[in-house]
Order: sequence, then C-alpha cells, then structure tokens
Amino acid sequence: MWTNAMEEAVGGASWSDSGSERGVERWEKCAEKLTAINESKKDSYAQKFLRAIKIDNDDTVLDVGCGPGTISIPISRKAKKVTSLDVSKKMLEIVKYRVEDNEINNLNLVRNDWSEIDIGKDLKKHDVVIASRSLGMCKLSEELSKLNEASKKEVYVVRTARENDIFRRNLYSALNRDYKELPTYIYVYNMLCQMELMPTVKIISCKTREEYSSFEEALELWRWRLGDLNKEEEEKISEYLHENLNKCKSGFKTPYHILRYAILNWGQKENTHTGDFEVDSKKVGNEKKYEDIDWNRQWRKFYTFKYSRDSDQDKVEKWEEVSERFNRSLNSESSLLSYVQKFLEKIELSYDSSVLDIGSGPGTISIPIAKRVRKVTALDYSENMLDLLKENARKENLENINCVNKDWRKVKIGEDIPEHDVVIASRSMGGMGLKDKLLKMKDAARNDVYLTATAKVSDFEGDVYHKVLGREEVPESEYIYYYNLLYEMGILPDLEFVWIKGGEYNWDLDRAMDHFKWKISDLSIPEEEKLRNHLKKVLMDNDKRESLWCWALISWSERE
Repeated sequence: MWTNAMEEAVGGASWSDSGSERGVERWEKCAEKLTAINESKKDSYAQKFLRAIKIDNDDTVLDVGCGPGTISIPISRKAKKVTSLDVSKKMLEIVKYRVEDNEINNLNLVRNDWSEIDIGKDLKKHDVVIASRSLGMCKLSEELSKLNEASKKEVYVVRTARENDIFRRNLYSALNRDYKELPTYIYVYNMLCQMELMPTVKIISCKTREEYSSFEEALELWRWRLGDLNKEEEEKISEYLHENLNKCKSGFKTPYHILRYAILNWGQKENTHTGDFEVDSKKVGNEKKYEDIDWNRQWRKFYTFKYSRDSDQDKVEKWEEVSERFNRSLNSESSLLSYVQKFLEKIELSYDSSVLDIGSGPGTISIPIAKRVRKVTALDYSENMLDLLKENARKENLENINCVNKDWRKVKIGEDIPEHDVVIASRSMGGMGLKDKLLKMKDAARNDVYLTATAKVSDFEGDVYHKVLGREEVPESEYIYYYNLLYEMGILPDLEFVWIKGGEYNWDLDRAMDHFKWKISDLSIPEEEKLRNHLKKVLMDNDKRESLWCWALISWSERE
C-alpha cells in the first residue's frame, strides 16, 4: 500500500526525476553548483545531522548517494573507513578532489546505481549505512530493504519533513505552475513499519538560504530544477529572480527559510520488530493516497477490535479495583522502576517547570518529577488512585502536587486546568477519542509534550492472546497510529523507544490470572480454563526467564 501511495505522490511532485537516465544527466550537469550550495556556511543541515548520529572510531560507514561528500568528508574524520557511493561521475570527481585536498586516506569511492548494487558481491556490509537526502522514490521499498541488508549495526535515512520555502513557491506561482512538494518522510516511516522495523525519528530544523556567485549561475540552476521551459517561462524566471534575489558580498542570495528534516534510524537487533501493521484496506486501497487515510478512524477500528468495549463507568471502576495493586508495584516491580528511570532520563525538565501528568495513577511519574520541578498537576479519573498518590506524596514530604479528579476528555484548558510548561501522558493516552485527547495535550502545553504508547508487548502477554485463546491476531504497535495521527494534525514528533525487561514469569498463578482477567473482561469459562492451564505451565517452567516490553516515547515542542 505504501509503495503505491509513494508512487502516486511522486507522480504529482514538482520535480521527481531521481533514478531516471535523464535525472543522472541533470545531476552531472549541476554537480558543482549543488556542491557550492551544500557546502555553504549558510546551510546548517550537515552539522545538525552529524550531531544527531552516532559513529564510533572503529565503524565502517557506507554513504549512499554521497553527492559532493557533504556527509562523507566530515564522517571520515570519525570513522575507521568510509565508502562513498553515487551514480554521478561528476559528483565523485568532486569528492575525490576534496579527499586529496584534505589529505583523507580512509575514503573509498564507488560509482554505481544503488538499485543495481548486489550486497556481498559489489559491496561488503558496513557497520553504519547512511542515505542522506539521496534515495529514489519509485523503487523506495527495494532501496530501503537493501539499506537494511547492507548494515551490520545502524541505518540512518534522511527525508524532508516539511518545506517552508516561500521563494520557491512564489516562483512556481509566477510560472502558473502548481507547486507540489516531494513526498515527506511519513511514507518512508510507514514503509519501514510495514517491513517490521522500528525506526526512531529525530526532527531537525535548518535555517538555510542559497547563494550564487552571479545572476547567471542562479538562472542556470533554476532552469535545471524546472526542466523544460518555453520562451515565456524563461522570461518570467529571469524577471522573478531579478526582483526577489538579494545582493550579497559573494553575489546573490535567496531569503532565509526553514527546512525540517526527519532522521529515521534503526538498528540491527533481533528485537526491533513491530508486529503486523495494516490500515483498513477497504478505506485506503482505492484512493492510494496517504492524505486520504483517516487515522482517527483507523485508531477506532484498531482499538475496538483489540480491547473490550466496557462502558466508561466500567473502566473507571476497573481502575479503582486495581489501584492498590498498582500502588504496591511502585517500589516492588523492577520492570516498572526501570521504565520510570528510563522515561525520566529522556525528558527535559527544569526546576522552574510546571508539569501536567495525565493519567497519573498513584504517582508513578508525578512523585519523582515533583522532586525536580516547581509544580506538578496530577490528573486521573480514579479517585482511589489520587488518594494513594496523596499518601505517597505525604510520605515523601512533597507539597507541590495538585491532584485533579477528572476525565481528560472533559477537562477544559484555562478553566479546570491552566497551561503547563510540560505535559506528560505516560502509558495513559489510549481509548476512544484519541485525536481530541492529543489536541488537548497540544493546547495544554507551553513548551514540551511527552507521551508513551505500546510498541511491542512481551511474549508472555502476546502468547496468551494469540496462541492460548486463539483470538484473531491484531497489531500490537499502538504507537504507529499515534504517530500518524499527530502527523495528520500537523505535528512533527520525535520518536524513540524504551526497552524494559519484565518480571511476569516470576508471578504466582493468582497474580497472573488477575492480570489477564482484568485486561480481558469477556473471557469465557473455557477460555479461562485454557488460560489457567497455560499459566501453570509457563510459570512452573520459567527457568528465571525475563519478558521484554517496548514503549514508544513520542515528543514534540510547542515552542516553535
């Protein structure tokens, strides 16, 4: 589905010739001009990208679509060996010149089309594989698979997240052309998820502009970008550039604009597996466009299928019932303690911050955060949970936590709760009405938003649903829906993962039965018997096994 959607989007893009013979010729023709632009001190992309990735001194690095060496050259100073691959002979000649000029001796040049490369024959595997703004589009799924195949450790792929180039848009308007951006990273993200990989996402913002040594150079570059032009269009381009380029010491320059890029990264680990991920093909299959997918609808379909359909009141009562058990686990379950520690390590807080903790429970996150910030508002619709939180706060001598007993869906920002610097929803943002809940988180935050959602359930839990009860398998990865829904809302979130070793195999039988009976409210008597027999066996034969959970940490800033 994602390949079809990508091809549909590429077909309508304003310039989309990557991978074609004509495209190679065009890269050859403009190699030097693009080199000057990419290496300009006014373009902060390379520096920000290099700060965001990890390269060890003993790593071998493959730079796919290296261009003029924008990434290869600086990485060669960190890595053991760099292979720079490009289909353009002219680009590689520029890299060679720069390598010699900088006396670099650990960089190897390879001219080839990435789609034609045979890993193991044409190229050996490398520790780190990078595709920085370079992959084609019409064969993207194949090229992504090959990146994964070529990597021993890590893969980094960079795609545009959002363009804000008013100069370019206005130029297209002057030519009476529709300006359609190339497909953004969201297609790559969903392709990777469907390939059962788990990419993290880091959004970087780059303030950039182009500089040209002469007006003629600017004119030639824009002719190259726009392709075939008639005489009238030639005149309009010249007129537009005369009116809108600014003079500078080096010649001419465009106005500054902000480009946002997404760095997608995944590692070669056996546990990086999302589980099945499909959207409703009845809805999407005919249109084939990403924009036609209603992610809120997809979430409702997923949620009602995966979880029981208890009434809201029943759900509140269920949380009231388990509040004591949740409270006991605060200081007794190593997996929860590990989760809290890792979560707190990944969020940014200052002493002056005010923090809203949505679905606070007995204070799992609120209590440790209150020791680091000025004020915490703990919100939960379970009164018992908040009573336990108040008692836990009293034991810690914390007086900066305000408890609010209310359903997040019914909260009015500015009336029930003021804006906070930081808004958190730790494992608590599921359920119906997800889009409205996320929008309210956005409205409640002055600075940053953090939320976690299931990325991978443990085999202990997954086996019960699929193998023991024989229920139809459903996607495990809630976070994929969250992420796409946020993108649909115009938000570009960062994404990383928190891996936790669980202790379910050490539970006693009653504890395990209570857990699943609470989670699966519609267990039949035969299913309950199957479950009991299964748990007796796995708990008896656990041999000190540990389960493995994964949570997705999704975050974004409201400061920009």
